[in-house]
Amino acid sequence: MIISPPTTVERRLSWLLAAAAALAGAAAWAVFFRAGLVLSHYDAKAHLVVARRVIDNLTPGWQQIGAVWLPLPHLIEILPTQVDLFYRTGAFASLVSIGCLAVTTYAAARLILRVTGSRPGAAVCAALLALNPNLLYLHTTPMTEPLLLASSMLVVLWLLEWVDDDRDTVPPRLALALFAAAWTRYEAWAVIGAALAAAGYATWRRGSGTATLRRRLSRLGVWPALAVAVFVVNSRITVGSWFVSDGFFVPDPTYAHQPLRTLLGIWWGTHQLSGYAIEAVALGAAAVIAWRSLSRRTNSLKATHSSSLVRTLSGCHTPWPVIEVPVVIRDAIAAGPYSADAGWSNACDHGFLSSSSMRASASRKNADWGSAAIAILSWSSPTCSSPRFRASSALR
Repeated sequence: MIISPPTTVERRLSWLLAAAAALAGAAAWAVFFRAGLVLSHYDAKAHLVVARRVIDNLTPGWQQIGAVWLPLPHLIEILPTQVDLFYRTGAFASLVSIGCLAVTTYAAARLILRVTGSRPGAAVCAALLALNPNLLYLHTTPMTEPLLLASSMLVVLWLLEWVDDDRDTVPPRLALALFAAAWTRYEAWAVIGAALAAAGYATWRRGSGTATLRRRLSRLGVWPALAVAVFVVNSRITVGSWFVSDGFFVPDPTYAHQPLRTLLGIWWGTHQLSGYAIEAVALGAAAVIAWRSLSRRTNSLKATHSSSLVRTLSGCHTPWPVIEVPVVIRDAIAAGPYSADAGWSNACDHGFLSSSSMRASASRKNADWGSAAIAILSWSSPTCSSPRFRASSALR
């Protein structure tokens, strides 16, 4: 499968959409900063503390990075947090998060443009990303999820380009993205694993032999493996354990082992954040989608992707927005090209969009975002008939 590279106009469009996302993030930061909410999450403050204590400490040193969180977000913040203004406000960390929103939007737009050539689809995807209130809030804070999303999206984009270029050598930017993602959050380990598996499958579908496949995957895998190896060695030196897997989370006894009470608590938190109006719209839309899926089976796929638009536009209000972030981004990528270019064949639509709905189950919270990497599997499929797809002779 050969996927046409984007034109100059399409590249400029990706950058313009990224700039628009950055402006939306900056405006959101101004609103949340004035409301005193930028550092309202405990982890937002904790990340600043970890970065500052590496230098500003009675016992300074690299060991202060610790072994619970992966180190890259704190390494970026070490020097800025030594400035009281940035430490007390989190302003520099917020700037990094806003930049990550721009990078995520850029990569998502490039993916859609490269695969479909649909400029409206790229614009819809960017709008769904940049106008979602949960994403906007998250990208104004010093949390680590924005860096995870940006690095993961770059891994998926550049892996697609690497597979399409059919080359043995790993581009430096792809190697850096793989290493950075593996040093950002644990969920990225699932993303990378799924992406490498998908890239290997796509390479095999293009006719590469076993030796070529093994050589290319080993050259890709060495970078995240190196990142993980350095981290676990640092963990062993710092705390005496190769991997810290417990002791940092204490379940709330109010809800422990009480699934019904937990479900009611989630509903109440959602209600408090959204209100009856959004709940009524969401339930009504869900009913319409279910009815259309059952009454007209041929439109079930369209109904599925309509639900992506509903979930994304409604803001996915939950008591903890971070949990829903990967679902929102997945839905934006899925809904963008479909809403803008309904002329695709069902085979191509199902290949790209439903593959984005596959779940990587290695992590309960954010690994769902790793499902986007599986889209590489469908991009190697010879059944797609989008104008941007041309079957190679090896697949005929």
